Amino acid sequence: MNSIFIKIATLLAVGGALSAPGESHACKCAPPPSAKVAMTRSTAVFVGYVADMVTTGPGTEKLTEHERMVVLKVRRRWKGEDMQEERVATRKVAPACGYPFKKGEVYIVFAEGGPERRRTGRCSNTAPYSEKLARKLDKLEAASR
Repeated sequence: MNSIFIKIATLLAVGGALSAPGESHACKCAPPPSAKVAMTRSTAVFVGYVADMVTTGPGTEKLTEHERMVVLKVRRRWKGEDMQEERVATRKVAPACGYPFKKGEVYIVFAEGGPERRRTGRCSNTAPYSEKLARKLDKLEAASR
């Protein structure tokens, strides 16, 4: 009887350890806020072309082992410092809420943090570029003047 209890306890412990959430757990986000709320919460909002994605090199010193730095060439900016290039950290994998940037693609990025440590992810309003969203951000910018 005692050995059955020990076997069951061992199986439960091993099963629990194997199923414990790690880097591969699914990303769960609240519904995205409106563009107006997202713009208010973000420290930088811009259109950027993904020039590179790196895990080592300049600007990557503060990255964790689970992050990568996305280097974006800024084409249009609604909020943030006037820079031609932005370096934005995100998790390496989408299931860990990293934004799935693709090199060569253009995005509207909603980022948090200062220019030395911007970050974004799947739970932000960051999205592939769309004229519709760009026009909405133009209107929000004009209304805030």
